[in-house]
Amino acid sequence: MKYRAEIDGLRALAVMPVILFHAGILGFGGGFVGVDIFFVISGYLITTIIIDEKIKNEFSLAGFYERRFRRIFPALFLMMAICIPIAWAMMQPRQLQDFAESVGTVAVFLSNQLFLSERGYFDTASEFKPLLHTWSLAIEEQYYILFPIFVGLVINKGKKLTTIAIAVTCILSFVLSHWLVITKPDAAFFILPSRWWELAVGSLCALHILWKGNPKGNDYLGALGTLLIILSVTLLDKNSLFPGINALPPTIGAALIILFGTKETVIGRTLAHRALSGIGLVSYSAYLIHYPIFSFWRIGSLNAPSQASFLALTALSLTLAWFSWRFVEKPFREKNLISRKTIFLAAGFCSAIFFTFGLIGHYSGGFRSNNGNILPVQNDVPRMVDSNCHFHSSHLSPKTTDRFELCAKKYGKAIVILGDSHAMDLYNAIAYNSNYPFVFGLSQAGCRPHNTENKECHYGDFKNFLSEKHGKIHAVIYNQAGFYLVKDTTGADGSRDIFGQSNLATYLPNEIFIQKVSDYLTELSQHSKVIWLGPWIEPHLNVSALNKYSTNCQHIEIDSPGKTEKTFRHLDNFINDNLHQKNNLKYISIIEIINFDIKTDLFNCSGVFWRDGDHWSELGMQRFGQRLLGLIDSL
Repeated sequence: MKYRAEIDGLRALAVMPVILFHAGILGFGGGFVGVDIFFVISGYLITTIIIDEKIKNEFSLAGFYERRFRRIFPALFLMMAICIPIAWAMMQPRQLQDFAESVGTVAVFLSNQLFLSERGYFDTASEFKPLLHTWSLAIEEQYYILFPIFVGLVINKGKKLTTIAIAVTCILSFVLSHWLVITKPDAAFFILPSRWWELAVGSLCALHILWKGNPKGNDYLGALGTLLIILSVTLLDKNSLFPGINALPPTIGAALIILFGTKETVIGRTLAHRALSGIGLVSYSAYLIHYPIFSFWRIGSLNAPSQASFLALTALSLTLAWFSWRFVEKPFREKNLISRKTIFLAAGFCSAIFFTFGLIGHYSGGFRSNNGNILPVQNDVPRMVDSNCHFHSSHLSPKTTDRFELCAKKYGKAIVILGDSHAMDLYNAIAYNSNYPFVFGLSQAGCRPHNTENKECHYGDFKNFLSEKHGKIHAVIYNQAGFYLVKDTTGADGSRDIFGQSNLATYLPNEIFIQKVSDYLTELSQHSKVIWLGPWIEPHLNVSALNKYSTNCQHIEIDSPGKTEKTFRHLDNFINDNLHQKNNLKYISIIEIINFDIKTDLFNCSGVFWRDGDHWSELGMQRFGQRLLGLIDSL
């Protein structure tokens, strides 16, 4: 096919917003749409190659996959090979296990499925997953497996039927994407069926050009395509529903540039400029390299790195990308240097090695027995205490209810710990330390009374349970993550991600969410004593970095109080002042009970008291649980 320099320029328009979005640079909140532009470009190029060779009777699956292997695997496998020793040196067992699993799934084109399955409470923060960005490569690789077979089934039926067939799959995929983004947004983001339409848009562009010849360039339509991409990059953000309808502007924008942004137009000439087309040439390597660099930089930093540091890392990524393109990508594309047989054998061998690494990392729990740099298991996901009548459940199953009844007969009234994943930590802390004989934890990650769209949560069932069993319950203690009860000055809901930003803004109490929690607890208080044990101060620091200081028994100075601590103290005071407390409903500040001191309550020489930025480790549960004994005794 004929080389189009403006397509390389479009690649630059795709990769730079992605990199700057991952760097957290202001103004690029929707930079993730660069991936969607890549999907359109891939669909266009692959379809052009396949149909053109089909017409000439030159197409073969072996030749097609050889080109894909030459294009994708050398730079990808080199990046993965370099990441492994760095991860080994820097990561703790849980992180290293997750990383090994990602290495294994990348090798078999399934990393998108892995990252989809990891979404949730036990998921490592996305910024600390060096291979997270490979989900999009998995989508493309799955497409490369299916699309040639699909085209082979319809191409002999004629041009019209081929176009209709691809258009139908495009429409069906878009409808699915729109439905999933509302019902199952994580699946909508990560799976091929909801992304197929973006690649199919590129395929339809290719068919239009192949069937009707190169369209005449159009400055207005080319400019409109560029404008749609720019608006998407600047106006969308991580809270936008995506892909679905919000993916239409960047996808259509990329299609308009492919169709009408030819070299005869201003947009085409601009994109074909050496500066942009040069970035486009190295865009694949730049995409591969930048995210691991950013991720490992974050892993090694105690606080969120500055935007200036990320701009420097962006420049480093582009520099390394040029070397990767020049000395890895280009040589492997030369058929006279490396034969097809060698490419296939090398790809198979490397894939097997990486897959084996992933299996070993998974089943060994992150190479615990072999990695001398790891720390004790206390910093991994904790076990829930289960001893006699200290027990925990996420739902009120018949088995759980039966156990509750037996314990009530044996010990009398229960203390119930209710809430989300923080309440799971609180339950463990109390169960570890308290002599109170009957402690029942009912909590579930991601479930809070203000999170009403999650129909699988336990709050409705517990309200009914409490009305029936209130005579067997001494008190209900409610606790949840505090960062979900704040919002920024624009009204955007708080999230764990906001504390990973170096330019942390002022966050205010989310009055609507607080009121929803208050209303629910007020209903409970009609049947039993209810205590809202407020949110604790969440340091949101990098635990991997803290582990290093703990291992070396090294003292560090941390500014206190910082914006993070002020946010939680202000939230604590706001709830205390505004909750309509009654005889059966009280608010108690856990911050005051624990008397958290950021200088001494992060770690000691025995280990770190935090499992991640806001959850206690087992060591932390024992430490902070001791400080809660007075509360339990006073109930």
